[in-house]
Amino acid sequence: MVMGRLFERQLAKARRGNGEVDLDILARLVTAAYDDAECDRARTDRSVKLMAEELERAHAHLFDAFAAVPEGIAIFDAEDRYVLWNNKYAEMYAASAYALKIGARFEEVLHAGIAAGQHPDANSREEEWLATRLARHRNQASSHEQRLPNGRWIRVEERRTSDGGSIGVLTDITDLKQREESFRLLFDNNPVPMWVCDRDGLRVLAINDAAVTHYGYSRERFLSMTVFDLHPEEDRAAFLEFIRSGQPGTGDVHWRHLRADGSAIQVVAYSRNLQYQGNAASL
Repeated sequence: MVMGRLFERQLAKARRGNGEVDLDILARLVTAAYDDAECDRARTDRSVKLMAEELERAHAHLFDAFAAVPEGIAIFDAEDRYVLWNNKYAEMYAASAYALKIGARFEEVLHAGIAAGQHPDANSREEEWLATRLARHRNQASSHEQRLPNGRWIRVEERRTSDGGSIGVLTDITDLKQREESFRLLFDNNPVPMWVCDRDGLRVLAINDAAVTHYGYSRERFLSMTVFDLHPEEDRAAFLEFIRSGQPGTGDVHWRHLRADGSAIQVVAYSRNLQYQGNAASL
């Protein structure tokens, strides 16, 4: 069709005033036009080839990056079948890695993992664990921690994609869990009253035994309180101003706190900011 219109244009150019066609001129025009068209086609072919090569290189770079990231990553289609995963993912789930195949269903691999001891938290409660794990996987977004049979811990974060599939990212958090455990041992057994509160509402998140003993509140009562509740009503405005200043407690200010029996005690408070169970908090 395109070549036919090209010929018609050259024919019109070769036509003399009396309506006759100059065949020599027509031959030269048509030859030149077809040569130009062939050059255009060749240039287009080269462009397409270069684009294909560039896409292939980009795909190779993306695949190399996918394989090299320190997190385990798996991609699933809309039917929860495995599409792609990297070596780190298979390494983290080593006991059930034999079941990883393109097209394998996520639930099937979970069953294989339970049978192989990949998920120690499922022991003696396999059906309950499986139902909970599948429910999390089907959510639009989810995050939870998993214990592995080798004693390491991972955080599993999953997100649904726009095509109905999903992507899962596994991050090794063993070092973080060990630091949390060390903190917990130092915190729980410390003879000095201590608590952790969230930085926004100052709600008490954790309390040690020394604080329970010293203040007289039950652990349950303490965990329902805010730090404001420990201050007499007339002292709370000054405490709020101190909190808004963003200054850490360095022991240079004396405060009054209320015990469970209503008696007031003088305290010197020290504080520092930290992350507690993923939340901005203060100790």
